[in-house]
Order: sequence, then C-alpha cells, then structure tokens
Amino acid sequence: MNFFDKLEEIRQKPVETRRRILVLTLFLSMALVIGLWLSLLKFGGTAAKSASAGPRPWEVIKGTFRASTQELKKTLPAETYLKE
Repeated sequence: MNFFDKLEEIRQKPVETRRRILVLTLFLSMALVIGLWLSLLKFGGTAAKSASAGPRPWEVIKGTFRASTQELKKTLPAETYLKE
C-alpha cells in the first residue's frame, strides 16, 4: 500500500475520524519539531561567549540596508531621492 492509497482510505472515513487523525498528526509533528528545537538549543551559555559570537542579526540587517541605500544614492540621479 503506497501513500496515495492510504490517503484515499482516510478520505473514505467519516469526518469525525478524519478530524481525530488531523489533530493527532498535528500534535505529533509539532512534538517532533519542538523536540528537535530543544535538542539543538544550547543551555547555560555565558554572556562573554555570546558576545564573541559576532554581530547581532539586526546590526547586520541595518548595515546591509545602509550600504544598499548609499549604493542607490550613488547610482540614481539626485532629484529622485532628495525631498523638497
């Protein structure tokens, strides 16, 4: 029995049974995702360790935005970005 046969079998079941299967499947998949997330999470770090990890994500985004804005100002005519 392949995946599509099993799917068709589930489609033939009553609505209440399909809802139970849906809730159970959602619960199991979320438990798997949360379990993986918790297993990859590092507990008990120090402040010095996180400070040496590199720049914060928002600093990188702001720097990229500033660099892109400056590059656009260099390439566009002055009247397109100057406010009067």
